[in-house]
Amino acid sequence: MKKTLIPTEKPLEVHHDAVFQNMAPLTIQRYGWILDNFLEWCAEQGINPVSPKVREITNYLQDRPQWGVSRKTVALAALGHWFDYQGLPENPAKAASLRKTGRAGRAFAPKRLPAALDDTESAAFLRATTPKSGDSFPVRRKQLIQRLLFWTGLRVSEAVHLQVGDIRLDDEHPVLRVIGKGNKERQVPIADRLAMELLDYLEMREVFLDGQMSIKTVFCDRYGNPYTPAGVWSMVGDTFKSIGVEKRHKGPHVLRHTFATRQLQSGHPPAIVKAWMGHSDLRVLFSVYEHVMSSPKGVKPVE
Repeated sequence: MKKTLIPTEKPLEVHHDAVFQNMAPLTIQRYGWILDNFLEWCAEQGINPVSPKVREITNYLQDRPQWGVSRKTVALAALGHWFDYQGLPENPAKAASLRKTGRAGRAFAPKRLPAALDDTESAAFLRATTPKSGDSFPVRRKQLIQRLLFWTGLRVSEAVHLQVGDIRLDDEHPVLRVIGKGNKERQVPIADRLAMELLDYLEMREVFLDGQMSIKTVFCDRYGNPYTPAGVWSMVGDTFKSIGVEKRHKGPHVLRHTFATRQLQSGHPPAIVKAWMGHSDLRVLFSVYEHVMSSPKGVKPVE
C-alpha cells in the first residue's frame, strides 16, 4: 500500500517508475521532468502538490509562457497520472476548464496547425534524400532513416530502436512491426518504393557489419550503437535547411505530421490512420488534423 504524500518546504522526491507505470522509458523521463518541475513550483508557492486546486494548476501553466500548447498538454497528462497515483476522487488535471479543447482560457496558447511539408516541399525532401550510386553506407543510412520517417510516420524514438526482425518484406503486403508508446504493438504498411530501398539497405548493412548477426538494430554503427533521437533531429533539420524549408518546427515530427496529412488527404479512414500513427484515441487524430479531414479529399497513393 503506497504512502500518502504530504506537502513539505522542499520538493518531494518521487520514484517516477512508480507513478508512471508500464510506460516507455522516454515517456517516463519526460513526465518525470515535468512532475519534478511541478513539485518544485508547489514548494516555492506553498501549495499542496498532492491535491491542488484547478486554478493552481492553471497558474502553474501560466507561469511557463515559454511552453507551447504541446508542452502544456504533455504537462497535464503527466500531472493527471500523478493525481491518479494519489487516488483522488476527482482528478484536478482532468477538469473541464483545463482540457485542451477548452484551451483553459489563458493557460494555453492559440491553436496552431501542425507543421507538415506540402507537395512541393515533399518532392524536394525526397530528391535531397534519394540514394545515389556510389553512396557510402553511412550516407545511405542517414538518407534512409529520414525517408522511413516520411513514408511511415514513425516517432523518432521508434525509428532509432527499429530491429531487423521488425521489417517484414516477405509478407504479401510488407509491413513494419512497431513497438510504440505504452509498449503497444502496431503494424505500419511499407510502400513499394520504400520496400525496395530497405532491401538494398539491409544488404549494404550486412556487408558493413561484416556479417555480425548478433547486431539487430537497423540504423546502427559497426559496433551496434543506434542513432540518438537528437542525432536524427539534427540531420532532418540539416536536410530542411538544404532545400530551403522553413517551419516553426524543423525536426522529425514534421515528417510524422506529413505522413498523417498525406494519408488523410488520400482518403484513408481516420481509424486506419490512427492505428498506423499509434494514437491511443481517435480524438487525438481529429483534434490535430481536423483541418485536413474537413477539406476535399484527393486521390493519392499511400507513398
